[in-house]
Amino acid sequence: MLTSSGDASLKRLLVTPGELAPDFDPETYEYSVSVPHVQDFIYFVTESSNEYASVSGAGEQELAVGENHFTVTVIAENETEKEFLS
Repeated sequence: MLTSSGDASLKRLLVTPGELAPDFDPETYEYSVSVPHVQDFIYFVTESSNEYASVSGAGEQELAVGENHFTVTVIAENETEKEFLS
């Protein structure tokens, strides 16, 4: 009998423009990113650790002036969820 994976971790999380603070670590779930005031969009590039997990919240996200909050969610095969926040 096969069991569904509970691996809801990320292998990679990148942002452009800007840099994650702290540097990406699969065991860290909260990050900050600073971008120039004139920046309208930020892009999240992700890769899950398990090929059968799904990731939402990646790609292009629109920025508003001031503080913005974004969530990247990984859902494992067995529906275990982890959220990575910025």
